[in-house]
Amino acid sequence: MNVITKQYRSNPSVEIEVVTDGCVYNRLRLEKLNRRCAKTCRRMIKSQWFYWLVIILVFLNTLVLATEHYGQPDWLDLFQGRQPVAVAAVLAG
Repeated sequence: MNVITKQYRSNPSVEIEVVTDGCVYNRLRLEKLNRRCAKTCRRMIKSQWFYWLVIILVFLNTLVLATEHYGQPDWLDLFQGRQPVAVAAVLAG
């Protein structure tokens, strides 16, 4: 059995202790971790540097795809085939 200290939403100064089993305790820990990760991701995505990172990646992707031409070397053809997948993976997270 685990003991969890919780605060009332209406009055944060009041704390109660709840005795829980392992599954409930783990679920509550995972919910807390999820909220913390969501807040961190939201802060990162709304930042100025992330905005410019996306703009730069889209610009570079456009440049790479615009260089495609007839009779190009095989290595350039291979790079142009893999590059959009890499950019999509970076942007998707």
